[in-house]
Amino acid sequence: MPSPTEHRLYDLILEKVLRDEEEERIRKRLAINNVPDDEAEAIFQSARKERVRTIRAESRNHLLIGVLLLAGAYCIFLSLWVQLSFQNNTVLVVVCSLVVLGTWQFLQGALGWFIAPRKRGSYLDESSVDYD
Repeated sequence: MPSPTEHRLYDLILEKVLRDEEEERIRKRLAINNVPDDEAEAIFQSARKERVRTIRAESRNHLLIGVLLLAGAYCIFLSLWVQLSFQNNTVLVVVCSLVVLGTWQFLQGALGWFIAPRKRGSYLDESSVDYD
């Protein structure tokens, strides 16, 4: 059996999975196109894995941004506040802002990573995302 990603219907099924269309409707479309059950299952599971991979890749970007913002806040705090005794409210506001933004991005990425298999809603249209 060839790779499920090479099947002629794979791109169509992947789009439907990314849009979080009902599993029954996807399986029915495969059955209508005379795709054998085992091959249909392989195509569907491959598309589901691709959806999870895509969501986790986006979450990884949020994690990275969060870590970089937190590291930047730490470096600014150490260099300007502690070592140079540059006690200025502006520095404190900048550091606190970076910590808040970094924490937000980090948590968004971590939660997205862990709930990727259960995430509901169209990945292609983020306005319709719903979590179980």
